[in-house]
Amino acid sequence: REVFVEQLMEEIKIDSYGSCLNNRRGYAARMVDNIGVYAKYKFVLSIENSNCADYVTEKLVKTVASGSIPIVAGHNGRPDYQRYMPEHSFVNTFDYSSIKEL
Repeated sequence: REVFVEQLMEEIKIDSYGSCLNNRRGYAARMVDNIGVYAKYKFVLSIENSNCADYVTEKLVKTVASGSIPIVAGHNGRPDYQRYMPEHSFVNTFDYSSIKEL
């Protein structure tokens, strides 16, 4: 996951507020309510820590609640985002052959 995000950050500007790959300041420690931050962005990386069947967390929920479009990484139906989201309401990184195409 981290390697993917690093490669993506080489292609496009991504603001990373967390402790991993941090390049932005402005939010102390762990953000309690990411919705307000996410609302400032058209797209939000909402990639889960694990690709397990039926495993989605607050990452997806808070992105949707903010009005942003989630960028997810569901491979071979793990997780099956189409079960949780309407068609064309998210971007799945595995639908693209390269980061440049994404």
